[in-house]
Amino acid sequence: NLSSGTYSVVVIDANGCLAKVENIVVTDSDQLSANAGVDATIDCNVTSIQLMGSSSDANAVFSWTTNDGNIISGANTSAPEVNTSGTYILEVSTSNGCSAIDSLVVTLNNSTPTINLLGNDTITCENPSIILDASTSISTGDIDFIWSTGEITSTIEIESAGDYILTLTDNLSGCSSELSF
Repeated sequence: NLSSGTYSVVVIDANGCLAKVENIVVTDSDQLSANAGVDATIDCNVTSIQLMGSSSDANAVFSWTTNDGNIISGANTSAPEVNTSGTYILEVSTSNGCSAIDSLVVTLNNSTPTINLLGNDTITCENPSIILDASTSISTGDIDFIWSTGEITSTIEIESAGDYILTLTDNLSGCSSELSF
């Protein structure tokens, strides 16, 4: 393997005579590169993702590693599947000994909503119905409210004693919290 530069080739025949002198220019126009792709996020809805690495050399060999993530499959392909947050390192190499490295970060968004329930939870003769209000619940994204009664609002009115379940789903992360009362 020659480095980039200009080389002279001198050919001398069996009698010691100079047969030919030529200058040859060697250039390395295609530097090997690795591209691990863009940073990604896994959450409660998307629990594993496929990374999409690439190289400037179509014949490059791919090798993915991580110290703090988890590669489910495809560690020696351009597109491994991962299911844990962490830093993923792509190394590509060629048969002539060149290599290049790139990395990406997979983050985990598993934020669950916090249920805050306001209102009296006791039905009495003087108070035959109560309003359960979860409108002060906290989430990183929009919240879906689903009550065991089938209602999908933040506030419900109930008129009979019983067990009720409220499930909140964070639409950004897909994660849910549940409260029974």
